[in-house]
Amino acid sequence: EAIRLNPQSPYAYQRRGQVWYQKDDEDKALADLQEALRLNPKSASINAFVGAVLVSKNELQQAMVHFNEAIAAAPDDADYRAVRGRIWLRQDNYAKAIEDLDVAIELSPDDAQTYVSRSGAYALKNELEKAMADADEAIRLDPSLIPAYRFRANFRKVKEDWAGAIADYDEIIKRDPSPEVYFQRGFAHYQNGDHHKTMLDATVAIWLGPKDANNYELRGGAWLVLKSPEKAVADFTEALQLDPASKNALSGRGAAWLMTGEYQKAIDDLSGALKIGSSAQAFASRGRAYRGLDDNANAITDFDKAIALDPANSAYHFLRGGAYHNQGNSDQAIANLTEAIRLDPNDADCYEVRGQVWAKKQDYEKAIL
Repeated sequence: EAIRLNPQSPYAYQRRGQVWYQKDDEDKALADLQEALRLNPKSASINAFVGAVLVSKNELQQAMVHFNEAIAAAPDDADYRAVRGRIWLRQDNYAKAIEDLDVAIELSPDDAQTYVSRSGAYALKNELEKAMADADEAIRLDPSLIPAYRFRANFRKVKEDWAGAIADYDEIIKRDPSPEVYFQRGFAHYQNGDHHKTMLDATVAIWLGPKDANNYELRGGAWLVLKSPEKAVADFTEALQLDPASKNALSGRGAAWLMTGEYQKAIDDLSGALKIGSSAQAFASRGRAYRGLDDNANAITDFDKAIALDPANSAYHFLRGGAYHNQGNSDQAIANLTEAIRLDPNDADCYEVRGQVWAKKQDYEKAIL
């Protein structure tokens, strides 16, 4: 009715456009806002609103044009600068994004969300210290801001500050107890060496997200470390029902079968994992399974492959030395065990097995040493 009475009023079209936008009808909103803009092309608020609708339609280039106009008309508006900074961010122009977000923060230094946006831009530029500082400031300004805790937790994971990441996930869970956050906290507990807490968090993640294979894989990994291979087998089997091509679940179940002495089952699962992708740990585990079946030739082949992928891992040289020892090849056994000792001089098992090999060669003096 307002438009009928005054069809030259840009603000009537603008207000009707706002109503259409609130009703999620972006096309009608945009039609009214463009008419408003035709009537008042230099209006900062109308240009900004048109830009916002175009952002929601993912028409970023056109949205940028309108935010440029809005900022030209109102250069001291922090919100316009912040939104344009986020558009630059979505266009992967991190330097331009930071430039706009810097100005937005100067104009409105208490806006926590702008610090979160700039934190993301710094992170994408791999400037993690600056990213962390902005996340810290966002949390100081608004302790309820979940994205800031998520960013900071990710930065702490990169720095291997697992305790700090756990603390941030604690805060997120208070506000958003989602299965994904329980999974992330459980993973951080795993990396921090608390496998019981990993199991508990993974269990909650499974309750909340029973169709996510990752949750079962995480708990299965915890059961392995907690030396409960039967429970690990059950979880990895569930993960494989949800994702039959999961390399991690096949490798994990293979490791669990190895712990229970089901060597052929271990070989089958680990072979399946290795068809999906090479892994030093999977080759080493399958080699151990072959050793369990007294197939030292295949075991050595797998240990060769594990060492080729990770030559600095002393355990793989130790395992290959043991296989050569079982095969009766004392010289190769000593060479591999000596290399294992060079890589890890504090591994008592290496000295013990090498002593046994020297004794078998009747070199008792070296065996005693």
